[in-house]
Amino acid sequence: MLVPCRGPLDAVAAWGSLAAHTITGLDHLDPEAGALTRLLTGPAGPVPVTLTPRPDGITLRTPAADPAVLEDLQAQVRRWFDLDADLAPIDAHLSRSPVLAAQVAARPGLRITRYPDPFEAVVLIVLGQQVSLAAGRLFGSRLLAAHGEGTAATPVGPLRRFPRPGALARVDPDRLRDELGLTRSRTRTVLGTAALFADLPDRAPTSEELAAVPGIGPWTLACAAIRAGSDPDAFPASDAVLKRAMVAAGAGEDPAVVESWRPWRSYAAVRLWAGSGAHPA
Repeated sequence: MLVPCRGPLDAVAAWGSLAAHTITGLDHLDPEAGALTRLLTGPAGPVPVTLTPRPDGITLRTPAADPAVLEDLQAQVRRWFDLDADLAPIDAHLSRSPVLAAQVAARPGLRITRYPDPFEAVVLIVLGQQVSLAAGRLFGSRLLAAHGEGTAATPVGPLRRFPRPGALARVDPDRLRDELGLTRSRTRTVLGTAALFADLPDRAPTSEELAAVPGIGPWTLACAAIRAGSDPDAFPASDAVLKRAMVAAGAGEDPAVVESWRPWRSYAAVRLWAGSGAHPA
């Protein structure tokens, strides 16, 4: 089935973001088909899904047949790929920026590709602090191998779900540090994040609550606001890729340029990431 998009979708950008953040054992990418397979949590438990970005939306394939399950999966996909956003006013605003005007004209439909689960998003963002995307993915893969939840059959073989907050929060710090190869401080941040989410089973934490976790600073909060939340105006100004992209565009690190993108700085960040080559197509 097709989960339609409100307006166009830059399928290349969506695929590039998926490819840049895939975690071994959690996701399976088929580059030839342009498809990602993973488990999503439905109303009755894990459900295998295969997703293919298209210019008009996301193709969703799943063995699930229950209408309530299908409705829930479609809602998750719409949020994951930002399919309900009205990009017309966003792109109209960003097109007035000399830094972004050419890309907005050339690539309409460039949306935010989030994570399907806020806890997964924040933990993986923490694991990616001050390291390359490849190193962050390696830490994530080690975490999944050590503490992933269950194993379920999918069309591409068995995959696991991301650890649940309560289970991860109970892991011994020394054990987790050795399993993942983390520093003590990063281990403390991962476990603190897990404990926070475990204490809030019915909602995701606010930025203020996340900021109280030792080791979570402005970069992590901004990235989480973009890829775990729904803030249209977050901007991780210290991000190395964004800094290089702005320099390449001739804007240097001028804060006035970033301010001119309000109230859509999250979409400006996504455009800079997509145009930087950091996300493979």
